[in-house]
Amino acid sequence: MSRGEDGRSDGDIESQAAQTGPLNYTIDVGILPKKGHPIAFKALDEDREALIAFYGLASLEDFRFDAKVFRWRARGARAEGTIRATLGQFCVVTGEPVTETVEEPFEALFLPSDSRLTKPPRQPENELVIDVEAEDPPEIFEGKLINLGALEC
Repeated sequence: MSRGEDGRSDGDIESQAAQTGPLNYTIDVGILPKKGHPIAFKALDEDREALIAFYGLASLEDFRFDAKVFRWRARGARAEGTIRATLGQFCVVTGEPVTETVEEPFEALFLPSDSRLTKPPRQPENELVIDVEAEDPPEIFEGKLINLGALEC
């Protein structure tokens, strides 16, 4: 179970749901305050072990994220923050572990699966249009729970 830096859940905002990846940090969108909800997450030993196994890392000394999650429109959510990690990867030439520190800002939009905004724009038949400058597509969720843990990669 993933928790905030103090090792405890923040009460009603966070709850546990079905795990969708190595980390599971769910938030109930229905009760997010309009001014946003701050999150300070630090991975526990079992979280780091799961990330190491999932990504095939040599080590993961530290993994944390700080974020603020806001209600977006009537039923969606928007998260912004920074992921920080100190990890070891295997060198592709020597196979030796190489340590790296990562600090990466992120933004994510979460939309309920029945939102009309989740429908892709119509394209001419047999044509695929990819805009490399476009924003990332929204994360789609069922019910009222979003999983910030799914953003770890």
